Amino acid sequence: MAEGLDGREFGKSDFVLLDEVTIDSFMQNLKLRFQKGKIYTYVGELVVSVNPYRTMDI
Repeated sequence: MAEGLDGREFGKSDFVLLDEVTIDSFMQNLKLRFQKGKIYTYVGELVVSVNPYRTMDI
């Protein structure tokens, strides 16, 4: 897994992997991933995308 064994460096890539499912843990994980440039996060089969407010090379 590229994000590390437990997701500490970039947060969990899928919210279903959170140890505690609360609004606070959801937002903390989303904020950490955004700060690390990871704008896409799964919730099972769905994808949450955060606007990076910058030009993307896609």
